[in-house]
Amino acid sequence: MKKFFSRVFRLDFLKHKLHVKLICLILAVLAWFYVMDNLNPEVTNTFTNMPVEILGVEQIENQNLIVGEIENADVDVSLTGPWKRIMSMSERDITLTAALTGSTKGTVAIPIEVRLSDSTISVDLSEKIMRVELDAIETEPRPVKTQLTGTPPAGVEIGELVKKQSEVSVTGPSKLLKTIAYVDAVGDIGTNQTSFTSFMQLTPRNDKDEEVAGVDVVEAFLEVEVPFIITKEVPIDLAFTPSYGDKHKLVSQSISPETVIIRGEKSLVDKIESIPTREYVLASSTPVEIVLPLILPTDVTAEDDEVTASFEVQPIESRTFNIRVTQVEILNQMPNYKYDFQNPALTIQVEVRDSREVLNEVEASDLKLTIDMTNLSPGTWTTPIKLEGFPVGSTASANPGSLPIVISETTGEEDETGN
Repeated sequence: MKKFFSRVFRLDFLKHKLHVKLICLILAVLAWFYVMDNLNPEVTNTFTNMPVEILGVEQIENQNLIVGEIENADVDVSLTGPWKRIMSMSERDITLTAALTGSTKGTVAIPIEVRLSDSTISVDLSEKIMRVELDAIETEPRPVKTQLTGTPPAGVEIGELVKKQSEVSVTGPSKLLKTIAYVDAVGDIGTNQTSFTSFMQLTPRNDKDEEVAGVDVVEAFLEVEVPFIITKEVPIDLAFTPSYGDKHKLVSQSISPETVIIRGEKSLVDKIESIPTREYVLASSTPVEIVLPLILPTDVTAEDDEVTASFEVQPIESRTFNIRVTQVEILNQMPNYKYDFQNPALTIQVEVRDSREVLNEVEASDLKLTIDMTNLSPGTWTTPIKLEGFPVGSTASANPGSLPIVISETTGEEDETGN
C-alpha cells in the first residue's frame, strides 16, 4: 500500500495520468451535486454590501429637513435554508428598507427591514439599525467683504466702498452654515472713468477663504457705490465785508497760503474752481491779522483747513494841487472856431483823497484836466472839468468843477495871424 501511494504522488505519474485526474474531478463534482440535490442540506449564503433604501425622504424635506450623513447605508445579508432554495436566491430577491421618521434636526436610529421573495428562508443582517443625520435648512445673515479688481484711471484713487447692506442672507443646511465666515463680494472697475455703482457677485467662504458649496446666497448681487477720489489745487477766495466807514481805506490784503489742495469725489471736485474763507467783517481802522477757516463743500477735505488773512486799513487824507486854467486841455475843437477861457487867470484847486502812502506818490504833473467841446456852437458855455491821472482807487474833485469858455468864429485874417 505504501508503495502504491508513493507511486500515485510521483510527478511522473501526474504528468502521464492527467486524463485520469480529470475523470476523477468530474466524478467528484457529479457526486457532490447528486448528494446535494437528493439530500438538500441546509446551507448559508451571504450577500455583501447590500444597499438599504431610505423611505420617507420627501416627507422629511417637506419639513425643511435634509438627509445628511448615513451610518449603515450598506449591510451584509446572510440567508439560511435548504440548499436548493438558497441557490435560487439572488440580490434581486432581497429588499432592504428603512422608514425615515423625525421632525427635528439631529441623528435618528431607524430599524432596517428586509423582505424576501421566499419567506421560508431565514435571514440575518450584519447591522439591524441605520443611523441618519437630519439637518435643517435654515437662513442666516453673514457679513460681506467687498473687493474690487481692475485699475482706476490715472490720477484717481478708489475711495471707501459704500455697501447698500453690510450683511446678506445665506440659506442651506445648518451644519454647512456654521462653516461660513463671510460672503465675498467682487466687482470690477472696468472702463469706468467716474464714480459708479457696482453690482457685485456673491460667494460664501469659510475662515480659510475657501468657497463653501451646497448653500445659496439669497441676494442675487450686492449693490456697492464705488467713489473715484482725486486731488486738485485751487485758489482761496478771501471773503470779507468792509465796515470801517468812509473815512478809512483798505490799503492791502493778503492770505497765506493763497492756494489749497482739496480732495474728494471726482465729479464734485471737478466743478470746484476756488474755496472761500469764512466771511469776515473788517471793522478795524488799524492793521489786522486773523486766522480764518475755509468753507469746504460737503464730502470735500483739504490739506489745510484754515488760512491767515492780513488787512491794512489807513485813514483817508486829502492833498490839494493848484492847476492854472491854461493847463486845461480843450478837446474836440472845431476848425474856424476860436476858444477862449472867460477867466484866463483862474487857478483850479484839485483835491485828491486817499491814504497818505498813496498821496505821497502823486505829482501835479500826473493830473490831467480836460473839457469837451463836442457839438458846441459859438457862444459862452460852462463845461464840466474831467479829471484823470490820479491813482486808481483814489478820488479827486476840482474846484471849480466847470469852466466858462467863449467860442467865436474866426476871420480869414485871424486865421493867418493867429489872433
